[in-house]
Amino acid sequence: MKKKLLILLSFICLTLLPFKVEAASANISVSGTSTAMVGSTVTINVNLSSSTPMGSWQFLIDYDSSMLQLSSGNVRVADYTNVSGGEKSKSYTLKFKALKSGTAKVSVGSYVVYAYDESEMSVTGGSKSVKIMSQSELEATYSKNNNLSSIKVDEYELTPAFNKNTTEYKVTVPSNVEKVNVSAVCEDRKSKVSGTGEIEVAEGENKVELIVTAENGSTKKYNLVINVEDENPIQVEVNKKKYSVVKRASSLTKPDLFEETTIKIGDIEVPGFVNKTSKITLIGLKDEGGNISLFIYKNKKYLEFNEVKSDSLSIIFTDMKSVPKKYTKTKIKINDKDMVAYKLKGEDKVLVYGINLSTGKENYYTYDKNEKTLQIFDKDKYENNLNKLWHEMKGE
Repeated sequence: MKKKLLILLSFICLTLLPFKVEAASANISVSGTSTAMVGSTVTINVNLSSSTPMGSWQFLIDYDSSMLQLSSGNVRVADYTNVSGGEKSKSYTLKFKALKSGTAKVSVGSYVVYAYDESEMSVTGGSKSVKIMSQSELEATYSKNNNLSSIKVDEYELTPAFNKNTTEYKVTVPSNVEKVNVSAVCEDRKSKVSGTGEIEVAEGENKVELIVTAENGSTKKYNLVINVEDENPIQVEVNKKKYSVVKRASSLTKPDLFEETTIKIGDIEVPGFVNKTSKITLIGLKDEGGNISLFIYKNKKYLEFNEVKSDSLSIIFTDMKSVPKKYTKTKIKINDKDMVAYKLKGEDKVLVYGINLSTGKENYYTYDKNEKTLQIFDKDKYENNLNKLWHEMKGE
């Protein structure tokens, strides 16, 4: 009987004691720009949220006015819902101008939030720190790592084995290889590398430069030599510069007014081009840097191929057989090459000599350096004018 009475008293006590009800809660978070330069815009997003529908709210955003200047948005928010049943989320955006270097804090100050049933909610407020830097301070944070972590040329072996501090490498490939894929990986993901991709190669050495640019702009160059095996290279020298004869037609580009042909040098047949009108033959020569250029091949000698196109003229320059009176020797640059020409004192135009590829005829031409145009030079008319001037000076 005593046991039953004790249980009954316990039940009565529980029913008479009030239950503790937890208040609904809301959170005001602050997010946005983390790093900014002096003078730039700082964007701050303020988001009010709750798992319980909200009816009205007020809050204040605090910030350091010596470091941030408000340009748009309202730091004093007094708002309410216009949605039936209340809202569970509401966002606001503020924009500031960064005034000086340092760390600026944007935070939620005073606040009050009411649930849709008008009961007051418990609230937590957040904050956001923004690091503001000058241009020089920002650049000082940039990575200076301009190393590669690997270099690969298809499945071929690199010599020596890769080391980020070694910048000279060589790869040897079979004689039938015309293209290779060069890939490289930067040690720092913020740096970039140029010079990779599919590379066309010719017999002999082909030089590839891989340039790594770090985030701070500093560069580092890795040199890669891709050697296409050539068991019988043809080595020549032109103007004290060493070349090798190109044996692969795919490495050469046919110029206008020429036809493809083959030329025998010693016992080896090599590709070339011929202009049947002028009887000029061209072959390809590759220099020690891997650059291929066309040269005139005549009587087992190699002459530089300098062609200038002007309107319907296509002229190959050659040595002048005789120099007209009053003309003196000079140098001009045509097609990025230094060439010998002749000029009269006080005139801009120069005199050159060449073969017309369309007619095969040799002639004197005047070349306008500014307009980059050619005109046939009338030597007889020029000499007649000189004779007339001479007689006038003598009073005849």
